[in-house]
Amino acid sequence: GEAVVVKSMPGGGTTIGVTAAENAKSDGYTLICVPLQHAILAQNFHESGTHLENFEPIYGWFEGPMSIEVKGDSPYKTLDDLIAASKQKKLKAALAGIGSIDHLHTLLLEQQLGIKAVTIPYGGGGPASKAAMGGEVDFLVGLSTTAVRFVRDGKLRVLAILGPERLEALPDSPTIYELGHKDYPNISFIRGVLSPPGTPQEVVEILEAAFKKAVDDPGFREIMKKQGRPVKPFSSKDMKKAAADTFKLSQKYTPFMKEAAKKK
Repeated sequence: GEAVVVKSMPGGGTTIGVTAAENAKSDGYTLICVPLQHAILAQNFHESGTHLENFEPIYGWFEGPMSIEVKGDSPYKTLDDLIAASKQKKLKAALAGIGSIDHLHTLLLEQQLGIKAVTIPYGGGGPASKAAMGGEVDFLVGLSTTAVRFVRDGKLRVLAILGPERLEALPDSPTIYELGHKDYPNISFIRGVLSPPGTPQEVVEILEAAFKKAVDDPGFREIMKKQGRPVKPFSSKDMKKAAADTFKLSQKYTPFMKEAAKKK
């Protein structure tokens, strides 16, 4: 029954928004909705001074894989086509931002599949997708579920899902493991809500129950289904573990990303 003000704070791979939330009161009235892996990778890469892993997780409702995407009428119809093209010339890859989860995946594609590309940051996933659809770049790594509506419209083609299972909304798009790249790391994308560090446990529990009720609502689930986004609930405890695991992942890959950024 209360009004909720949603404030979009883009920039720095979510670090601007995370910084604002970290400096807010820990009373449960200021929350942050983030792509967890994307945000923790960015904070460590940019050394932003934020510590999302210390926030109080409330609830999550989605986990999805990233995907390799090209323009709908691109000459690259398969992942092998893209790999072959990159051996002939250096391709252009759009990034949501430096230090982001798509940045990491793009570097891993170069390391493990030999796809050499000049990376171009576009200041967000939306502009990066538009760059691919407009033919400014050869490909991008984006959130697979975000690509669904563009694939349906013929504006994008997904060459591979960077996860262990095909997406229900993209049944014709194979996984990278199906295509023979068995050692590729499975690094997904979880979206959820967190509260600033120090939020009292009783407040966390009230908010967690409220978000669970919202996520269980049939209307919300129907919207998610139409968008091609499978609902996967994460309790506060689940989110806390995911944040801890992602922090370890970030510590592992941040030096790799920084070294690659120097060369680019």
